[in-house]
Amino acid sequence: MEVVIFGPNLRDQSKGTFHVHAKGCAHAKHYGPGKRFGGDDFGDYVFEADTTEDVVEDIYGDQLNETPGDRAELINDWHSDFYFAPCVKGLK
Repeated sequence: MEVVIFGPNLRDQSKGTFHVHAKGCAHAKHYGPGKRFGGDDFGDYVFEADTTEDVVEDIYGDQLNETPGDRAELINDWHSDFYFAPCVKGLK
């Protein structure tokens, strides 16, 4: 599934620092500079993901490689930084 990520400077962080939507999702129009929920617009940064862990790894990849510890545990810990919109519920 092609996904787009908005954040990390969202004004509404009640659902996480990063918001993940499917490419072309109608709700994604509310994110980005000057929009309702703010945040950086990564609209040009679309990538293929099969799982929610793929998304976490994509954003935190450098930190994962530099942080000692169990990779799966780190991904699990950082997973809470993300809000996965209903349009990406197909991610495992």
